[in-house]
Amino acid sequence: MHKFGRERETDPTWDAGMFTPNPVIDIEKYTNDQDADTAPGPTILKGEAVTWTYVVTNTGNVDLTDVVVKDNKIDLGTAGTIGSLAAGESKTITVSDGIAIAGQYENTATATGYYGTTDVSDIDPSHYLGVQPAIDIEKATNSIDADDPTGPTVLAGETVTWTYVVTNTGDVPLENILVTDDVLGNIGTIASLDVGKSQTLTATGIATAGQYENTGTASAKYSADFGSTTVSDADMSHYFGAAPSIDIEKATNGEDADSPLGVLLKVGVDSVTWTYVVTNTGNVPLTNVVVTDNKTGSVGTIASLAVGESQTLTVKGGTATVVGQYTNLGTVTGDYVNPDDGTTTVTDSDPSNYFGFEGPGTGTPGYWMNHPEAWPVDTISIGGATYTKDQAIAEMAKAVKDDKTYSMFPALVSAKLNVLVGNTHSCIDGTIDSADVWMQKYPLGSGIKASSPAWKEGEPLFKQLDMYNNGKLCSLSRDIVEQYYSP
Repeated sequence: MHKFGRERETDPTWDAGMFTPNPVIDIEKYTNDQDADTAPGPTILKGEAVTWTYVVTNTGNVDLTDVVVKDNKIDLGTAGTIGSLAAGESKTITVSDGIAIAGQYENTATATGYYGTTDVSDIDPSHYLGVQPAIDIEKATNSIDADDPTGPTVLAGETVTWTYVVTNTGDVPLENILVTDDVLGNIGTIASLDVGKSQTLTATGIATAGQYENTGTASAKYSADFGSTTVSDADMSHYFGAAPSIDIEKATNGEDADSPLGVLLKVGVDSVTWTYVVTNTGNVPLTNVVVTDNKTGSVGTIASLAVGESQTLTVKGGTATVVGQYTNLGTVTGDYVNPDDGTTTVTDSDPSNYFGFEGPGTGTPGYWMNHPEAWPVDTISIGGATYTKDQAIAEMAKAVKDDKTYSMFPALVSAKLNVLVGNTHSCIDGTIDSADVWMQKYPLGSGIKASSPAWKEGEPLFKQLDMYNNGKLCSLSRDIVEQYYSP
């Protein structure tokens, strides 16, 4: 007996002498290559691409027709139409234009086919978890969220406190959050931060003058089955470092005479005028600027003084009446009203000097010997003895090393002449009288030696006379007057 067709294998349907068709279809759906039948499935960053793969297999023993794949959330279009599928055959459909959304996501694939009029179908769900790690930092300066300048006003040199509030604004926990500052450097590390939780870090510094800006940054790495991603946020903060400062420059008759002697003024002849130039040398406006003088009292008040502005106040002192060194001190105070931290008062002082003198200035023995025309008298009494001008000059010119009476004589003559021409002499009158007595006791030519008791008595008198004649006591020297005095 001949058999037609292929030799049949062992099969119950054939062994029974008949063929029983068994149409069956299977679909396996994958998300990013994972057979994620149950949640949560692969973790995917929100906004990242999602690829779904649909593997359809004819697991029956008959061919299928009109095979179609559908997804409950995705329109597969023509890609979902497979048509015929032979027994044991598989076909794969891929959709790679998905974009992950945040949260748990599920979609279900359905495959249907026909064997004659008999339809078969299968379904397979797939999942992914769309995550959106995110972080927020809010930086504040002295508790003020000063994103824009100028921010709070802080006195230069005072302490500034910065706070960095870091919040997990995403939907997954974060770990190892690093907080830095572009000026201060590393602020700190937060080990972990659950969803919606915040943690605050703090840093301090010393305020500097002028507009200040620094930026805080928080960054963290989030890792999942896709790998890792870094999230970060930055926030600026500002303050203005106020450096109120004021300067006063006091002048006498237009000269900035900070140091003695200062301006030379002839007592009873020259007038004196003091000027006080006040300048705002800080970086903030000043108000209630008050100028005083330790000798003349109140000078005046300036209502306000802008940054860099100067104003001048003047006091006329009349004719100079003080003989000798005169010093007065100008002082200014001004207020800076800080809108964030009360009132600060700044101050400055500046001295000014003049030297009031009488007469033409004192001359040394050399001057009086060389300028006989300047003598106000033709005779002079020294130690009870009277000398003509010529006699006195002749005695003054003698250089007798071993007789100190020839040291005392020219010093005493010069001192008396300096008094006679009108120089101030209150500081030397007593010395002149004592020296006259000494010269009467030890007349010229007495042979007084430097080591003698007599010179021990006379030397202090000689030194005082010499200082007076050189303009080092209560009167100026002629050289100083001629060089620096302008009537």
